[in-house]
Amino acid sequence: MAQFPSRDSLYLEMPDAADTAPIRASLLYRARTIAGRINQAWIRGRLMRLRTILAIAFTVITIVPVSSLAIWMDRSAYRKEQESVQEKHLLLAQHIALDFSRYAKDLRAAFEMVQQQRDSAFMPSGLTPHLASAGVRCVFWMRISDGRLDRRVCAETEFKPGSLDRVIAQANPDGLTFSQVMPDGRGRPTIYLTNFEGDDLVAVAAVSTEYFQQVQEQVRFGTRGHASLFDRAGNVLAHPKKELADKIANLSSIKPVQRMMHGDSGVTKFFSPVKQTEMVAGFTSIPAAGWGIMIAQPVSELEQRAASERIAAFVILIASLLAAALGAWAFSGYLTRSITPVIDAAKANAAGHFGTETGPMQRYAPTDLRELASSFNVLAREIRGAYERQADALETARKAEADYRGIVENTTEGIYRSTADGRLLRANPALVRLCGYETEAELIQAMKDIAVEWYVDSNRRMVFLDVMERHGRVTNFVSEVYRHKSGERIWVLENARAVRDEDGKVAYFEGTVLDITERKRVEEATHRAIEAEAANRTKSEFLAALSHELRTPLNAIIGFSEMMQRATFGPLGSARYTEYAQDIHDSGVHLLNLINDLLDLSKIEGKKYQLRDDSILLPAFIPDVVRLISPDASKEQISIQLDVASNVPVLRADARATKQMLLNLLSNAVKFTPSGGQVTVRATTDDRGLLLIVEDNGIGIDPKNIDKVLAPFGQIEAPVQKRVAGTGLGLSIVKSLIELHEGQIVVDSELGVGTKVSLVFPAYRTIRDAARGTTAPRIGVT
Repeated sequence: MAQFPSRDSLYLEMPDAADTAPIRASLLYRARTIAGRINQAWIRGRLMRLRTILAIAFTVITIVPVSSLAIWMDRSAYRKEQESVQEKHLLLAQHIALDFSRYAKDLRAAFEMVQQQRDSAFMPSGLTPHLASAGVRCVFWMRISDGRLDRRVCAETEFKPGSLDRVIAQANPDGLTFSQVMPDGRGRPTIYLTNFEGDDLVAVAAVSTEYFQQVQEQVRFGTRGHASLFDRAGNVLAHPKKELADKIANLSSIKPVQRMMHGDSGVTKFFSPVKQTEMVAGFTSIPAAGWGIMIAQPVSELEQRAASERIAAFVILIASLLAAALGAWAFSGYLTRSITPVIDAAKANAAGHFGTETGPMQRYAPTDLRELASSFNVLAREIRGAYERQADALETARKAEADYRGIVENTTEGIYRSTADGRLLRANPALVRLCGYETEAELIQAMKDIAVEWYVDSNRRMVFLDVMERHGRVTNFVSEVYRHKSGERIWVLENARAVRDEDGKVAYFEGTVLDITERKRVEEATHRAIEAEAANRTKSEFLAALSHELRTPLNAIIGFSEMMQRATFGPLGSARYTEYAQDIHDSGVHLLNLINDLLDLSKIEGKKYQLRDDSILLPAFIPDVVRLISPDASKEQISIQLDVASNVPVLRADARATKQMLLNLLSNAVKFTPSGGQVTVRATTDDRGLLLIVEDNGIGIDPKNIDKVLAPFGQIEAPVQKRVAGTGLGLSIVKSLIELHEGQIVVDSELGVGTKVSLVFPAYRTIRDAARGTTAPRIGVT
């Protein structure tokens, strides 16, 4: 974060522009200082100090090629050892890999042989010892659905497989699979071979890792050279530290193990967390089983073998450095004798004689020193006018600083400077206010770590640093942060850059912060609305398409089942067929009704349901709808009572939708009213408008579940369920249709008492004078 000017300090501390005397004094002081230092070197050391410096410099320059030669000799010896490792260690790893490839093939062959004998009445007598010699503890079959085991060939009669969930999860349904090493029921490291014999049956072989450990123990070379074996996940199969294999330790973080997990082969160096030393290893993998073999040896052993060549390189280095030091000492003496004229001129300028030039140089003075003397002469001529130009620059800088300070302190955008490790250095007034504080000092004192105390998600600071590292700046960086003092969450937009020192290291970050909380809220609200609209539209289109596609086969099912019931082409031959045809017909009609409900619901939710207003005469309309449900009510001995006043006003509504709403309410009332119960249909008016009421004395609804039954597919567990359960769409469709009429549905219910559902049409949808001008047709029978 950038450091900004405050009222107490300036960016540039300089003397007053109008006062030229201090500038002259300053220049004179600097010139005298330079001359004094050169004179000290001449008087005290008679140029010995400069000569020593030059000699050391030339010697150091010589160190580079000489050291490179010595290092090359040392590395050549070490490289030879590495090449030896590549030839020996990698070759040994490949030979062991071939052995384990054959071992994997033997296991596969034995496992497949057992699978082939599964349906035989008995297993070959020598099969169990053969499997035991290969390390197979047990072969069994498991049904995935219930976990039941069928043990056929077990070298260990008391074998416990343990949890097989991970084994099945790793299995390939299309072929034989070697699992990762994992504990069996007794905690022993075990590899499982799996092969599916159907969707629900899998053959499993449990293989001990003892053979891996035996092979590992046979590989020993050098002081600490050894072999290690791993599975495809980096778990230890065998290791010199046997406890790692017993605990099934995971060493996938080690570089060669990672490469083996990807099926690579080669030679690499890595740090061994087990041996706590740098190692070099040859490694390879067995793709068929996913195992990896690593032959490792400490790098220190290779370096010991290269020690003799390192001694020779060291001797060459020392001799070369001595020769270079002697030559540098002689050459530096020649150079320092040519600098005396420059020293004399510097003394004169230090005494205030500006413009004094150097005297004559020695005859064979180096060209560079002659150029130095010439440049010094130019510098001497320029010193006198320097303070005048400096005064003008000071005044310009003072004005620019004042303008910049005004911009920084009065801007509405927060500006900051911070360290790379998250410590706030400076903040302008806008940022101080954004964080909830009064002064910059108060904010800096309170905020210790930006990553923890500023960002809501501390990982945002890591993202910020990553972008800054890659691009040197962060642009339009949006984050949720805390208003530090109050803890309120807000959204900000950051732009920042990294300021680096002369060495290229990051000195600090500086940037701006803009509060975009309100804009973020608007964007999120808009995004949620767009997503909701898109999801609703997709659902409605899917329901409509599905409903249309299902209607054609359903009509055929219903039609043909009716023909079978009527025996159109002759008797079916058995009364059961007639019952089956009736069941098919009833199920088809039920499914067709469900599809129609889904289609209506999709039209309503997709805003494609167009109302067509009709003039409905309720005293004639309601009885016609009741007649449609009467057969179901009579079958259950439920009486339906009508209470429709003759002077009830004409209803202006969509006749088809009104019929569907009333029929759905009556169907629910009959469905959930016990035999001998009563359903009442009323039409009346009040201050809300016209009401169509369906009331029953059925099982009722718990008031807390009313919102649930009004939602699509909303169903609850009823204490008495005497008929086929519905789809849960009836009341939802009624609610949507009445809301299309700008009305509402009101449900009053109590468990064990009954339910009262009221459709409230707004008053403007009634026509008191039926003869008053209306162009809509009057509906009595629909």
